[in-house]
Amino acid sequence: QRSKSGIPAETFMTISKAKTFRNVIYTSLTKGATLVCIAVTASVVARNLSPSDYGVVGFAGIVIGFLAHFSDVGVGSAAIRRPTLDQRSLQTAFTLKIVLSSGAFVGAFLIAPFAHHFFEHPATGNVIRILAFDFLVSTIGFMSLVTLTREQNYKALVIPGVASAAARSILAVTLILCGWKYWAVVLADVGANLTSAVVLQLTRKIPIRFQFDRPDAREYLRFGVPLLGSGILVFLVFNMDNFLIGSRMGSAKLGYYALAFTWGSFMCGLLYDTVNNVMLPAFSAIQHDTAAMRRWYLKTVDLVGFVAVVANTALLANTHWFLVTFLGKGTGKWLPAATSLKILCVYGILRVTTEPLANLIFARARTKLLLHANALAGGVELLLI
Repeated sequence: QRSKSGIPAETFMTISKAKTFRNVIYTSLTKGATLVCIAVTASVVARNLSPSDYGVVGFAGIVIGFLAHFSDVGVGSAAIRRPTLDQRSLQTAFTLKIVLSSGAFVGAFLIAPFAHHFFEHPATGNVIRILAFDFLVSTIGFMSLVTLTREQNYKALVIPGVASAAARSILAVTLILCGWKYWAVVLADVGANLTSAVVLQLTRKIPIRFQFDRPDAREYLRFGVPLLGSGILVFLVFNMDNFLIGSRMGSAKLGYYALAFTWGSFMCGLLYDTVNNVMLPAFSAIQHDTAAMRRWYLKTVDLVGFVAVVANTALLANTHWFLVTFLGKGTGKWLPAATSLKILCVYGILRVTTEPLANLIFARARTKLLLHANALAGGVELLLI
């Protein structure tokens, strides 16, 4: 059998399978090192921060997460899935990224003075201002990341990923032990993203030049605008609960809930970075071969579903030990998060098994379908809340 591109299906899939398997191994190495750093950092953070401190970082993250959708508008994904990408097109994507990220940065500074109306912690505005620098930092390694991802060169992406995780862990642990409290988490986040961006640029040196090709820009935006709408809806689905808890119940309750959500969905993020991110360029390469995409999708769901069920079931069964011994240092200060964590362990399994669909939709440029699906999900959540 032949794909629409004329390449024999068996040959194409053999090549794709070998390369994809290697890429999963490379990303697994990266996430393995990251997991060790996260375990060390999370233990130190949870043992030394109060629920209120944890909550202020979580609330500021809601604002930054919302603006992050406007800092990219799917430009990176649009560039990755293009059949061809010359220097002019890549530099046009970079120019758009600069403009959008700068707009998000300014937006964060405009929003920060009003943050105290929704969250009573006095440092909320300043935390938002510092985290806003992530928008500018993300532009440094943008072209290198797009290029390496398009090439499916995940071996080269190991070093930036490990360097970022190590920088975050070292900064967070050092600053917390020096008494910086929640500022340790904030500065570690910016430092880790800066490290990743700089190492990416050093890994694949691409001259920073500005170009603006109108047809390319229109293509990127045509792909990205429905994705922006979908991203905002996903953001609301993921953060409406955090916003209501923080604004109506206070920073301590948000701290409990944020911790439960972080660990209940931890496996989602791990598997997304390890497997799903690898599959986007792979699906894009075979976007016209529906049968091949179907086979790869089912294999992906098989793998991530199995891992998520085992990991989240284990966490669900050991919630008390995890909150008291691992995070609480023998105390019960995080036990109020137990019920939420148990529920969110089940949520994590459901989320993991549905997320691979996004790669298929991106590869086929069906972003309006994703927008409609997320609009339905957002409507259901709003109704239930």
